[in-house]
Amino acid sequence: MRIQILYFSPYQSTEITAEKLSSAFQSFNHEVFLTNLTREKTLWKEKNYPDFFETKIKPHDLLCIGAPVYAHLMPDNMRELVENLPLPDSQKWGKQALPFITYGGVSSGIALYDAGKLLQKRERVNIYGLKVNSFHSLSRSFPVKLNERMPGAEIDALIMELAEKITRLCGEGKDHTEFLNYQINYTKPEKVVFPKVSFPAEKCIQCMRCIKKCPVQRLAMNKGAVLEDASTPCIFCGECYYACRFRAVSWDIERFEGFLKSVAVRNAPLSSETPLSGIY
Repeated sequence: MRIQILYFSPYQSTEITAEKLSSAFQSFNHEVFLTNLTREKTLWKEKNYPDFFETKIKPHDLLCIGAPVYAHLMPDNMRELVENLPLPDSQKWGKQALPFITYGGVSSGIALYDAGKLLQKRERVNIYGLKVNSFHSLSRSFPVKLNERMPGAEIDALIMELAEKITRLCGEGKDHTEFLNYQINYTKPEKVVFPKVSFPAEKCIQCMRCIKKCPVQRLAMNKGAVLEDASTPCIFCGECYYACRFRAVSWDIERFEGFLKSVAVRNAPLSSETPLSGIY
């Protein structure tokens, strides 16, 4: 089987998961193509989906698409990418799909089900879905780290189980989209509060670190100041904030510190989801 894995990983959790998937599939003698979408200018800056799909995507039978969970969903840029996928054909684009997500141990929301529904609209058959409990990247600046060093070896058996299940299907898997709706009692938040991001020019030394780290390539330097491209929305991943050593990125993450500390000190799993990582 030919397997194309697309992943978007502002932090490293989704990338680690994608690489583990690739290794597991290869152990069953599948041909795997691994493509990192993070900081991909053709996609996020230029919005040139046709060119990217033509030049970067290999002919495949199974398309795997992975991203972290932000505010209960995949980031908007990844949702838009799925909405722009070409329909399956007999030459390049396979019909089978596998959405996978990583989340910071608090809530995976409805990201997996939403991704599955978007793939279904592009005429894909979601043969399985994968959820992976991971490090909460926003806790990097706090004394207490949530799910530190995850994912790691603890998901190896799960990833191998998934690869074996897919191998046994022999390309004939049934649609599992409804199984991705595991959050039966999910209630959509009335309001999602995102951090306020700004770039005070008086603190900037023009090192360009924030620009290089932005996973959707929405930042640029102009006359000594960092400019934001309004046509490419911020996904609030925090990578620019953590990249800056001089506090020239203002991000009021402190408002989340109390919440993150409160969940970190519990003597129980952060999430009430069962399982914390799983195949659907």
